[in-house]
Amino acid sequence: MIRSPEIFKVLQMAPLFQGVSGKLLVEKLNRSRLRTLNSDETLLVPGQANHVVYVILSGRLRIQTKDSGVEPIAMLGEGECVGEESLIGDVHIPTYVIAATDCKLLAIDHAALWELIDSSHQAAHNMLSVLSMRIRPAAQVITESHENHYGFSGAPIVDKITAL
Repeated sequence: MIRSPEIFKVLQMAPLFQGVSGKLLVEKLNRSRLRTLNSDETLLVPGQANHVVYVILSGRLRIQTKDSGVEPIAMLGEGECVGEESLIGDVHIPTYVIAATDCKLLAIDHAALWELIDSSHQAAHNMLSVLSMRIRPAAQVITESHENHYGFSGAPIVDKITAL
């Protein structure tokens, strides 16, 4: 499947696989399959169980908190991945993932990705980097949502001695 020069080129530049041996990529990801999406087609929904990490081979995906009528949290393009959060335990999908354009994706099942991670320090390092980049914006969205929902409550506390 990934013997195609176009697919192989995208995988080698993808943040998830940079620096990982091409031979190892072919060996561990050979069971992966292609998935196509039409523009505005939904790939993942919140709460959904997921056992696949998708690498974008072409097109763009948007990440949203609702299925329509909201600005995307993020737009992802060629070489980026989605679904990686579910690799850790049974974490369900936290947001909607919707095709912003027609897309071609490589669907990699968790077992194959774990085999790659177990075989390559670089792949493990890359996965940690991708996950850490996802955690920061997610935490910010949760904080903003909480503040918007509950507001900043309580009267200010002023120290009588220092007036601070």
